[in-house]
Amino acid sequence: VTHTLPTGASLLCVPGEGACGSSNGWTCVRIPGVVSCLRPTLAPGAAPDITIQVSAPLVGPLVSGAVVQANEFDPVWGNNYQTIQTPFAALLQFGAPAFSVLEGVPSATITVVRTPSGSGTVGVSYSTSNGTAFDSFDYMATSGMLTFGPDVDSQSFTVPILNDTLDEPDETVALSIYSPTGGAALGSPNAVLLTIRDNDPGGTLQFSATGYTVSEASASATVTVTRSG
Repeated sequence: VTHTLPTGASLLCVPGEGACGSSNGWTCVRIPGVVSCLRPTLAPGAAPDITIQVSAPLVGPLVSGAVVQANEFDPVWGNNYQTIQTPFAALLQFGAPAFSVLEGVPSATITVVRTPSGSGTVGVSYSTSNGTAFDSFDYMATSGMLTFGPDVDSQSFTVPILNDTLDEPDETVALSIYSPTGGAALGSPNAVLLTIRDNDPGGTLQFSATGYTVSEASASATVTVTRSG
């Protein structure tokens, strides 16, 4: 019996190995993308299982074909070939293409979502890095791991925001997720920006009076400009 694996799938075990259990009399040989399992005889009506485990790609068929090397013919063609559609792997990605927060807010909440919903447990690592904002001056760097239990489709982490009194342009923090676990894959977007919106007014500049006078005999006139805010 020959099993052709879906494109991108990795073989985890074959009959007689680890989680695949008993060999059931099969001897299996691995070659890239294919598993061939042989046995010298098969009694009439016997149906010994062949268990193989793969890490599934996003989606793809697992095609199995059986060849009888004897003077026997199974007239039911469907008994010779079977196609199993592998399920979609979970995709983990940010819940929005960008995030923003006002500088005076203690922290920004960042959401990561899983699609489609699934019964397995998957996870993904996350981290921050400097964009135009600087760690320990504008925000506090953070990193960690998010775990999605069965049927959990959304998780979040927070980025602490540091307030200051400087009037400055809006600043950015780079966010990324990576190293998915549990058979999940990265979706898109998996790298986004968090914008910290400045909350410090720049103040106003104005003349100190609506008009000034000076004697023609004076060498110069003093004009005062004041700032408020």
